[in-house]
Amino acid sequence: FAQTFNPRNMRAKGYPFWTLRGDSSAFFVLFMDNLATQLGLAGMAYGVIGMPQQFVWEKFFGGAGLSIFVGNLYYTLQASKVAMRSGKMDTCAQPYGINTPGAIAKTFGILLPVYLATKDAQKAWETACVANFYGGLFEFLGAFIAPFLAKNIPQPAFLVPIGDIG
Repeated sequence: FAQTFNPRNMRAKGYPFWTLRGDSSAFFVLFMDNLATQLGLAGMAYGVIGMPQQFVWEKFFGGAGLSIFVGNLYYTLQASKVAMRSGKMDTCAQPYGINTPGAIAKTFGILLPVYLATKDAQKAWETACVANFYGGLFEFLGAFIAPFLAKNIPQPAFLVPIGDIG
C-alpha cells in the first residue's frame, strides 16, 4: 500500500507528459457516467422520495465528489506502479465510480422507507451512510476470503451477476 505513493511510481517511464487520446476520452466518459448517476439519484431523492432539494444538493454531492476523486487518483497511482514494475506502458487504471444499480437499490431500499417513516431527511441520509459503511466493511472482510472463493468456485459463476448488465 505505501509503495503506491512512492514518487518513483507516480508516473511510469515512457508515458507522455499529457495522456493519450484514449485515456482522455475514457476519463471524460467516466466523468459523465458518474455525473449522470449523481443527477439521477438527486432527481429520485427529491422528485420521487420527496426530500428537500436544498438538503439533497448540500449533503449528497460533496462526499461523492471527493470519494470519486480520491478513488480514481489512487487507482491511477496503482496502475502507474504496475506499469513501472512490469514495463508495460499500456497499463490502464480500473475506473472508480458510483455503482448505479447499488445506488438505486439504496435509494429505494433505504432512503425511501426511512424518509417515509420519519419525514426526516437527515435521519434517512444518516441511515444510508451507515448502510454504506457496513457494505464497505462487508466488502473489506470479504477480500480476505476472496482467494479461497476464486480457487474453489468455477470462473463462469463469477460472471453471473454481471450477465444482465449492459
